[in-house]
Amino acid sequence: MVRTAWRLGMGAAGLLAVLPGASLAAQTPYLRGSDAVTIGRSGAGVAFGRSLEAASINPALLVTLQDSRSAYVSMGLELQSSTSTLAANGLKLSTSDRNRLLPAFGAAWRLSPTFALGLKLDTPVLRHGTLPVEATSRFYWQGIDLSVHRLELQGSWALSEQLSLGLGLGLARISYASDVSVRAIVPEDASSAYAPGTNDAQALAEQSLHQSGSKTTGCFSLGFRYAVNPRWTLGGSYSKILKADLSMSASKGSAGVTTGVDGYSQPSAGIDDAVQTVLTSSRAQAGSGSVEIPGVATLGVRHRFNQLFTWELDLRYTQGASTKLPSQASLITTSGTVDAPTSGAGYRNALGMSLMGEIAFTKRLTGRIGMAVDAATVEDQAIDPVVGGAASSAFSVGAGYRVWGGELNVGLQVRQSKDTDSDRLNAVWTADGVRTVSGKTRVEGTGYTCAIGFRRSF
Repeated sequence: MVRTAWRLGMGAAGLLAVLPGASLAAQTPYLRGSDAVTIGRSGAGVAFGRSLEAASINPALLVTLQDSRSAYVSMGLELQSSTSTLAANGLKLSTSDRNRLLPAFGAAWRLSPTFALGLKLDTPVLRHGTLPVEATSRFYWQGIDLSVHRLELQGSWALSEQLSLGLGLGLARISYASDVSVRAIVPEDASSAYAPGTNDAQALAEQSLHQSGSKTTGCFSLGFRYAVNPRWTLGGSYSKILKADLSMSASKGSAGVTTGVDGYSQPSAGIDDAVQTVLTSSRAQAGSGSVEIPGVATLGVRHRFNQLFTWELDLRYTQGASTKLPSQASLITTSGTVDAPTSGAGYRNALGMSLMGEIAFTKRLTGRIGMAVDAATVEDQAIDPVVGGAASSAFSVGAGYRVWGGELNVGLQVRQSKDTDSDRLNAVWTADGVRTVSGKTRVEGTGYTCAIGFRRSF
């Protein structure tokens, strides 16, 4: 067993070396599993037959379950934080709004030896965080709150003892919110529109903007399982791209600093009333566009080494190039519409992997360990501390203990971010708009996912 574990470790290291942009230090908004068992496996399990939790990844596994009826419920906590550090002064700023509850549910009913039904509730996507007002990148993104909650009815058919197929149909609730800061020109006559040479700018007034919206859309997943022999199994699944055209509402948040027209200096004294006039007469306008969540295709191989130890390796392809987010909210003033600059992120497809091992220590106690890596979906220079997109990795541990007529499971996953340097994030907003100031900004991220769940057969 020690030799096998060593070989697995060397194989994983080789795979990490060939994944484009991969790093052992990054964080992803995509959750490969919401329940305690899948978290402990770092999202691997597309070929793990006789596992109800794995059926949430691949519906074809439902028909492999030995119990006629079974269900699990899980509750967890997801935490993530991103940090940006400006090299010029060493100022380190971290995002707030870090925690989210992570519920999960699954059930299965075997209706015949060749057909089974299932139901799952999970959270495949979470990205959230808000930068403080001191962040120089707040003109691109100051905050985001993106979540997807998915409910699917699943079916699994055994075409033979070796081959089974699966299909999941359901609904996904996509919720999205974003925050950004913009600066409006305060002209000499604040009640009239800004006009160079006639009604010149005397200051810039900063205003934070918030927008939010949600929509329910259809979703589906496909899967297969093929047992090569009693020890080796292949499995694969695909979850569709999720798209929602949101009708968003926008509102003004708190007013920020007031600066001179150069974006740095203190404004002239006695302009408070003019600033108040400009901001009071302004209104927020929501951005436009759709939210599009990438589809994911996964292929895995499982090996039952002996009665005690099982391992699985999953490879996945994320259609990251399809990622879309709506434009930011804008501020409509007497002098015109003030738009936040576009972030300039060009998304791309990415490869990833998950590797797990599960060992039965006793008839009651099972231990799990896993790791996962996903390549970057954006270029390093396009990395944003709020939106993310860097290469990602995770390490996890978990355990299951048979008690109370079922199994009590716990899982913990640790995620950390790649240190990525960007020349784009040190920005200043002047009377002529936003421009980049010389200087690098280092972006990092860290996160944790933990859950406890209980599974029982009926």
